[in-house]
Amino acid sequence: MVTEMISLKLEDSFLDNVDEIVKKEGYQSRTEFIRNALREKVEAAKLRQAMLEISHL
Repeated sequence: MVTEMISLKLEDSFLDNVDEIVKKEGYQSRTEFIRNALREKVEAAKLRQAMLEISHL
């Protein structure tokens, strides 16, 4: 899988929350956590879209 690096700016307090979750939930890195969070968000959006399309049948 080809990956592309992106840059992201977050408030310090928000990043502190991310770091706490990374540590408590056993993620290897911030990157792993953020990838997982984005993947979940994308899948939820796809599911909502599919349900919307089905409801219009």
